[in-house]
Amino acid sequence: MAERDLDLVREWRNHDTVRLASFSTALIDRDEHLSWFHRVQQDQGHEVCIAEAPDGQPFGVVQFRGALADGLALWGFYVAPGSRPGLGRRLGALALGHAFDHRGWHRLEGRVRAGNDASRRFHSTLGFRQEGRLRDAHRTDMGYEDVMVFGLLATEWRARERKDRDDENND
Repeated sequence: MAERDLDLVREWRNHDTVRLASFSTALIDRDEHLSWFHRVQQDQGHEVCIAEAPDGQPFGVVQFRGALADGLALWGFYVAPGSRPGLGRRLGALALGHAFDHRGWHRLEGRVRAGNDASRRFHSTLGFRQEGRLRDAHRTDMGYEDVMVFGLLATEWRARERKDRDDENND
């Protein structure tokens, strides 16, 4: 992600469909967004990527936090509001390929608000396993809610990728 992407990313992030499913549901102003971006640039353990379609059009954002020497990272993501169906799966595949094949990380963890059924299904579709439920771990305007913890290991990702390739070759 580059500074030229900030206005578009902030527009996506502030859209109701993304914002209301996020851990922070507040609208983000331009100065706050720019400040966040500069902090990310200084943090070696934080990486933000823009997913692009084959035609070069951006369609989503992926963040990885905490991945340094130990190969363990927390990830977050969203697809641009109004994106065509199927781009979420593409975003996931690109992000996981980047994490495990390009960066060589060992494990990704995703945290999902318990009421976010779409994100819970998405993690499962990508091969993540639900590993836990953190009770009342997130405060909202309405009180507290549980947070679901999902994990995926590089070995699981690679095994799934091999199986998918073998299935395609046998069709």
